[in-house]
Order: sequence, then C-alpha cells, then structure tokens
Amino acid sequence: MASTLLWPGSRRVLVVDDDINRAYPLADLIEALGHQCWVVRDGYSAVNRAFHVQADLVLVATELPLMCGFEVCQRLRKNSQGRPVQIVAMSVSGDDEERREAESCGFDELIIKPVDGKVLGRLLQRNGIEERRQAA
Repeated sequence: MASTLLWPGSRRVLVVDDDINRAYPLADLIEALGHQCWVVRDGYSAVNRAFHVQADLVLVATELPLMCGFEVCQRLRKNSQGRPVQIVAMSVSGDDEERREAESCGFDELIIKPVDGKVLGRLLQRNGIEERRQAA
C-alpha cells in the first residue's frame, strides 16, 4: 500500500486490524492525507512490520488473532530501540477497564472504532509525538 513519495511532516503509519472492512478504508484515508501506510491483520505481523518499516504511528486493534493488541504494544515498546513511536489502541467498546489496561501496557491513548476523521487528523499531526518525547 505505502506510497514511495514522503512529504515533509508525513508519518509512517501501521494499521493493525483483522477487520479488513475497517482497516483498508482507514489506510486509504491516511494515504489520501499524504502519509505512508501499511496494513497487517494479526499481532505477530504487526511487531515484524512495525520494525521493518520504522513506523512512527501504530494504530492497533485491541482484539487480534495470534497476539492481542496489548501484547503487541508491549513488544513494540520493548523493541523500539529508543526511537519515538506513537502507539494508539483502537477499540469498539473503550470501557474503563480496557482504557486502564491500555494505559498500563504502554499505549499512548485509546480511540473508538470506527476512527473519527477529526481524531485521525489529530493523531497524524507530528506535534503529538514531539510533546510526548519532551515529557519523557
């Protein structure tokens, strides 16, 4: 999926969701907004692909085959080698328990699926990751 031309301020985004009816339209929108995007459908592929494409924004469904989104986040944090990466959980419910678990696993935030365009626009802005890096 990813385009070869990367504009200044563009993000390298990985969408991790086994629901192709949500993942691919989301990826298409991300690319239409001028960012590179890849889609994978399971947790193991997410950990591998995030490393190889050096994604700086990873949108991860909490419920995935082979490895849950929470474990994906933990592995991505462990393997980031100090490189800043914004990891966002995507959930259908987003209840309080799930939000607490997402925070404890290292997600930067949890958003509700389907992803709202305004929320996506905010996530794609680079200043979000810069603010987190400065706070650390």
